[in-house]
Amino acid sequence: MVSPRNNWSDEFIDVFLDEARRHGLTAPRTTVAGIIDRHTAQVALRLGVTVNTARTRISEGDIRDMAREASAGFAKGEPGQELLDIPVTHTVPLAVVARTLACLAATSELAITAAAARLDREDIGHAGGKATALIAAWSLMIERTATDNDHDGVLAVAVPEAAIHRALRELARATVHLDAGALPLDGGDPDLLRAALGDNITALLGEL
Repeated sequence: MVSPRNNWSDEFIDVFLDEARRHGLTAPRTTVAGIIDRHTAQVALRLGVTVNTARTRISEGDIRDMAREASAGFAKGEPGQELLDIPVTHTVPLAVVARTLACLAATSELAITAAAARLDREDIGHAGGKATALIAAWSLMIERTATDNDHDGVLAVAVPEAAIHRALRELARATVHLDAGALPLDGGDPDLLRAALGDNITALLGEL
């Protein structure tokens, strides 16, 4: 077990990222910190102890298990299937959906700037295609939910679990583009965008 110190979270973040990389994934440290903090709070609630005490009950093995579970979740994207053809399993708050659409738009832009930096003309033509397709799919799911409910005041959107996983995968790619030096097309602050992506990833993980 990692000894409880002020930097215990940093050590666990390193462990989480190390295990995630073994499965071909990466994530912003702020996102991983949020995942670990949420898990710690759940442990404290389950055991009826303080958060500080809960930290002493969490081992490196627990963190690696969390990373493996998260990695498996990212892989559940039901590749090859149209999202609208997959049975609905979750309802995602409209505010989270709206944030996801905005972050997917930014993801598409980052894919384009990354391809442009490589001077790959063929890649530029396809860059951002997956994120753009997801924007269209999520928009259609909003419409379907509103139609099924027969009202305009939609507060949550019905989606299949695969839609969440596909969005998570694209947002993770956006952070990779940012880490590689890609910049937003609108000239915005890349650090603010990285933080927004991390918040969105945390929110979507919370819906699984």
